[in-house]
Amino acid sequence: MKLTPTLYVRSWIAKLHPPMPTTPQENKQLLSLLSSSFQRRLDDAHPPVQPRENMRQATVCVSGPAAHNSSARATMDHLQSLLHHPLLAQNAAHHPKPQTEAAQAATMMDQAMLRGQANLNLVDRCMQVYLRTLQSGEVKDEFRLGRRISAWFTSSNPATKDRFLSSPGALCNAVPILYADGLEEVVWEWLGVLYSRKVDVVDFQGEAEVPMASKPSQWVLQETHLTFLMIKEALRRSRLNAAVQQLVQASAYMSKTGRMSSVVRSSQPWQASTRAVTLALLRRRHRHGLSAVLFDQLLDHRSSWADADFLTSKLMPLYHPAQPSAQELAMTVEQANDSMQVHFDHIKVMSGSAQKVVLNALLDGAQLLLLQDSSSVQQAQLILDLVEKQFPNLSDVKHKEATQKRIQSARQTILPQHFVDHPIGVI
Repeated sequence: MKLTPTLYVRSWIAKLHPPMPTTPQENKQLLSLLSSSFQRRLDDAHPPVQPRENMRQATVCVSGPAAHNSSARATMDHLQSLLHHPLLAQNAAHHPKPQTEAAQAATMMDQAMLRGQANLNLVDRCMQVYLRTLQSGEVKDEFRLGRRISAWFTSSNPATKDRFLSSPGALCNAVPILYADGLEEVVWEWLGVLYSRKVDVVDFQGEAEVPMASKPSQWVLQETHLTFLMIKEALRRSRLNAAVQQLVQASAYMSKTGRMSSVVRSSQPWQASTRAVTLALLRRRHRHGLSAVLFDQLLDHRSSWADADFLTSKLMPLYHPAQPSAQELAMTVEQANDSMQVHFDHIKVMSGSAQKVVLNALLDGAQLLLLQDSSSVQQAQLILDLVEKQFPNLSDVKHKEATQKRIQSARQTILPQHFVDHPIGVI
């Protein structure tokens, strides 16, 4: 019998999709077939455990009349096999990784800000935890703390802001984090907050009876401390030009507004700033990359330095990009006489690397004097005599030898290898 197109299509579909069961008995048979097939495939891939052997305590839970009921026992065994199936077991190799310290700090600060409990002590603690990760490796963008610190400061009340900006420890932790996260403009805004405060310019003498919290010098010293931290971060990133510009701007501003005083000039942050910039410049020698205009401005503002008369500041003109000069050094050496020991005592308390930088600059000064004219040869010899007297092991060449040979011998002792610039100024 020939099939019609309609019957032919129905027959073809029936082969691809068998008809659904039409009676309860057929439904039961199909369900049993599917269940046994699934259980067989599951047991092949993940063999089930034996609950009677491994979970005796669980099977004992069935008591009373149900204990002798085979249906209850079968149900209990089935539940135990499901609960202890390998698919439901925890894999020890896939435990979640513990949070990094940066993630912990970010989470702690987020939760505190949401609850309105982000005080200065908590923020400072988060920064300390975060810095440990920052110093050891990379931090994911989602856990960076810089923008959180900025948001917290912006949302804080004036009293909290004042307390934060007057806390040297908090600023020491915050500034490196913001620079590492590329938020230098936020630190500049903080400096602007300090500069914009209404500070009456007064004579710093006779302030012993004024409470420390109300002393105008307190906020000036905070400006100086924040400036030092910014200069330090610039030098850490080998940005000597930016560090010099900031020191020059700070010197000009403080002198113009009357903030510069003996108290500020002798303060630890200000001295640390000038020493860091000076040694960074001497370390790079003629490769400092400063323009002649900026170099002249730096030299002009040396009068605001506490150690302006020390030998280190007299070495800076040696590396002027347009007109290198050793005249200040020569005059200092000639006029110092007995006080020259003070200059070298200042050098000897420096770190070993800083001593090498200064001694090498002294040799550069002697070299420059030697190349100028015959009248400067005696000054070059005087510098070498002083250096060799203060550092006897520096050269094994006798004084009667040529000055150039003495310079070469001393330089080889100071720098046995090629002189390499260091990105961070020695403080």
